Amino acid sequence: MMSVILAYYADNIHHAPKIHEILTELPTMPTMFAEELMRLMRMQKKVGISSQIVAMTFGGSQGREISAEFLRIKRGLDLYWQTQVNGLSVVLILLPFASLAAEGGFVQRIEDWLVARFGGNFESLNIRLDSIGFDQDDPLQKLLNVVKG
Repeated sequence: MMSVILAYYADNIHHAPKIHEILTELPTMPTMFAEELMRLMRMQKKVGISSQIVAMTFGGSQGREISAEFLRIKRGLDLYWQTQVNGLSVVLILLPFASLAAEGGFVQRIEDWLVARFGGNFESLNIRLDSIGFDQDDPLQKLLNVVKG
């Protein structure tokens, strides 16, 4: 057990410069989000276990209200990062160890919630979705594209 803890600590120390680089580029990203992003990117490269990021950009007249309420119903397994891009609220959800099918299920649950709570879907409520699959994309570059607008 002690060797596992030490390996985990050493891994975090080893990758601290890369995390610092990410946080310099994206200063509003929570440190915990950046650390987990790096861990999951390494897991994808080392053993092929995929993760996903879903980015939701909230436009329209209800955008701020929907994003605020969405953050209150978040799942415990996922990490969330709320930021602003071009004056719009953007929420990024890091789905650890999630396949494309798991991401699809997550998105469907959110759309069902939107219909029940706000009477519309992503399109009618002017919510843009961007998906970043760790096995298909360079997650960091695609994340930069989404957050930099």
